[in-house]
Amino acid sequence: MSAAAFTLASSAWIAAAQTAPRPLAGVVSDQSGGVLPGVTVTATATTGATVTTVTAADGRFELPLAPGTYAVRADLAGFAPFSSPPIVVGSAAVDPLPIVLKIESYADTVVVTGSRSPEALRTAPVAVTVVRERELQTSPAAHYGDLLRGVPGLNAVELSARDIQLSTRAASGRNARTTLALLDGRTIYQDYFGMVLWDLLPVGFDEVRQVEVLRGPGSAIWGANALTGVINIITRSPREMVGTQGHLSIGERGTRSAGLVHAGVDGRLGYKVSGSFYSQDRWDRPAATPDGTALPPYTSKGTEQYKADARIDFDRTDRVKWRFDSGFASSSGLILVAVGPYDAAPLRQGYGSVEFTNGAASVTGSFTAHQARYQGLLTTDSSRIDSQSFQLDGKHLRAAGKHHVLVYGGSFKHSHFDLSFVPSVHRREEAGAFVTDDIFLNDRVRLTAGARVDWFDTFGASASPRLGIRVEPAAGQTIRATYNRAYVAPSLVENFAYFPASIELPLGTGPFRLPILTEGDSSLAPQTIDAGEVGYTALVGGATLSASAYRHRTRGLVTLLLAELYTPARPPPGWPLPPEVLQALVLPKTFRFSSVGIVDESGAELSADVPIGPRLAASANYSFQAAPGVRTRSGETPFPVNKPPRNRANVGMSFASPRFSASFSASFTDRAYWTDVLAIEGWTNSFWMLNGSAGATFARGRVTWMVKGTNLADRVIQQHVFGDLIRRRVTTEIRFKL
Repeated sequence: MSAAAFTLASSAWIAAAQTAPRPLAGVVSDQSGGVLPGVTVTATATTGATVTTVTAADGRFELPLAPGTYAVRADLAGFAPFSSPPIVVGSAAVDPLPIVLKIESYADTVVVTGSRSPEALRTAPVAVTVVRERELQTSPAAHYGDLLRGVPGLNAVELSARDIQLSTRAASGRNARTTLALLDGRTIYQDYFGMVLWDLLPVGFDEVRQVEVLRGPGSAIWGANALTGVINIITRSPREMVGTQGHLSIGERGTRSAGLVHAGVDGRLGYKVSGSFYSQDRWDRPAATPDGTALPPYTSKGTEQYKADARIDFDRTDRVKWRFDSGFASSSGLILVAVGPYDAAPLRQGYGSVEFTNGAASVTGSFTAHQARYQGLLTTDSSRIDSQSFQLDGKHLRAAGKHHVLVYGGSFKHSHFDLSFVPSVHRREEAGAFVTDDIFLNDRVRLTAGARVDWFDTFGASASPRLGIRVEPAAGQTIRATYNRAYVAPSLVENFAYFPASIELPLGTGPFRLPILTEGDSSLAPQTIDAGEVGYTALVGGATLSASAYRHRTRGLVTLLLAELYTPARPPPGWPLPPEVLQALVLPKTFRFSSVGIVDESGAELSADVPIGPRLAASANYSFQAAPGVRTRSGETPFPVNKPPRNRANVGMSFASPRFSASFSASFTDRAYWTDVLAIEGWTNSFWMLNGSAGATFARGRVTWMVKGTNLADRVIQQHVFGDLIRRRVTTEIRFKL
């Protein structure tokens, strides 16, 4: 070989050796020294390229890395994420990287819903509860009602197989309207009806990182409809889900579920696509309320739900980022409204959104299209809904001097409606702006002051101020006091409904169709609330203890009232019996949405979250809600309102190891009073609900088999006086990673 050829070959060999991947190996363990299989380990280069693996049964991992500088991250549910300092990979062998994962303290969980900026849960200006990834993975819940039933101060009601209603610090009921729901900060509240359709969320539990529940008014930063709370569902990014994973399940009551998620990363680009299916047979119907009042007979409905979602993240730089989302969901099943049950066949909703982030500033534009068809089960009446909305949101976080942190922003929304029961109005526009200031007086005392002003073309402007103080008397302890004002904007239906319907009455002469009219009031003003709260949170030996007490005053409660009865002088058209018979009957002629009186509410909440070891955790909470105090103008008849359970209690325990997982919870709900469907009033009985799950993981953490169950004692539970009878639901599930 000539010298030139030898030099060329040597240069090529050296160049190949310098670019050949070098293995970065190590072992992941917990604080007790136990190895942790199933941990996702990701190395991210300064170029944005990533390499990901999962630890083996002995906790070992190996990443083949090309020469460069990397940051290594390790993630496992129930543990705080690990991030390494920069690691330089060259031509020489790389030293092993030992990784120790620490148990994540509940009090130090980072949340964003309390002030629209990242902060530790224990220092949030309002009461916030978080359902974390560990609880999500071991939960037996089939829907958000079961998942969030254990949150203090939150009332969950399952009316049918698909109809789930959630309210914080207020009585729930059909079409619950006082709690705003968000998906990654984007509202999913249905403006036309004033409610949340939880089954139309386009993502499954597999994609959720955590659920944050703000217990208390949130209009000062989130705007309309955050009257008594906010539920923010935060999903995992493509970089947190690299690979393919899915699940299959089958169980009692015809329960079937399947889902698949695939995510990948290519340099600065990340993507995720998902799809899922869920179905359940109908629950049984009661013949009467618990006190014996006969209910109109009808057969309830099961549900079938389909979801699809896609997301693309493009990190142009470490500061400048783009996010693109789109999704679709459809559902069928029963929905309860004021005039009775309707079959929603189907509900459909699609959305698209674009988010641009530059450091602490972000702008999001989103479009939502919604379609529904409702068929009455007690009537032959049907209704049609088509709505589209476009929303633009922006916010910015910045420090002002040494003592101020400002968060400010604004929003605009345009909606178009085509509703068969609102024939006269087809559009609505709204806009708002907010600012909040965290004022650091010193290391232990912080003030919060802020306000939001919103404008609607239907009623004008509404202001929502917030003022609070947080004091840290010692490390790990926070005392807070907060005043908030919030509001619910009247929905399009509450303002402009004109819905003639009918119900069938069994008379001695045969069936008779009774005409009923539901109408809105265009002069309705927003329903407002003034709320004061004091709270305490402490981190004691790893346990998080918290206590809250609050008092609300609601003004202008918007509710549907019976406005007119049929009388002997004005009988129903075609009435077949003597008119005098109507003197002994209460037959509704007209229901009207009205703004009435003042309602005072108060309550208290206690909770404890206790890690017992690196794999075992326990929790307990208690909620007290006093009966609402209703005040009317002198001489007026007190109006009926739902009354929440006076006492609620939850205890739970969860275990999670690399090989096995289990959870158990017991929830007690006191009796409650209902009066929001067909003017039928009555109490539901108190009940206990026992839920649990158990699972085993094998194949290097890639396959998990679980058995999950709710209402394990198979009690007959009626959660609303007009609701279905809820029984046991046990399913078996296989989860897999490819």
